[in-house]
Amino acid sequence: MKDRKVSARNIFNVKVKNIEKGDNLALVTLKTKEKIKIRALIDSEAFKTFILEKGQKVKVVFKATEVLLQS
Repeated sequence: MKDRKVSARNIFNVKVKNIEKGDNLALVTLKTKEKIKIRALIDSEAFKTFILEKGQKVKVVFKATEVLLQS
């Protein structure tokens, strides 16, 4: 990301805390320095491309038009 420009403004530096791999998907748990937990579900091709490991520092980027929560 350092050499690539993106229009997203929600970019966080995080650390990989846990990885749960399945046959087709991986659930990656990330944590910011402020201790905010983010969980990302990625497909197996993306997982192979990124070669993620526990403890690795990565950036997470959010680009969404809306996020809805309802109780």
